[in-house]
Amino acid sequence: MLKPTKNRVLVEPINQIKEMEKGGILLPSYAENIMPDKGTVIAVGPEVKEVKVGDKIIFDRIRVDNLKDRQGLIDKKYLIFPETLIMVKYE
Repeated sequence: MLKPTKNRVLVEPINQIKEMEKGGILLPSYAENIMPDKGTVIAVGPEVKEVKVGDKIIFDRIRVDNLKDRQGLIDKKYLIFPETLIMVKYE
């Protein structure tokens, strides 16, 4: 299990491209490379105060880091960033 440090949150991005396709909008293939700005919180560091595991959030996608699998530890695409980049929680 991955455990963020300090004020970082580990987020599984929500695939907005699939959501848009369900709505009947056809998107060009380059749209798949657009960084998401929505996700579900998977884990939180010990200094995180505003969100908890399972919260759905909207965040500032400009300053977010992709968590790369370097040691075979990660089986999905995750993002990791400081809690301060979270703009909104939603249901």
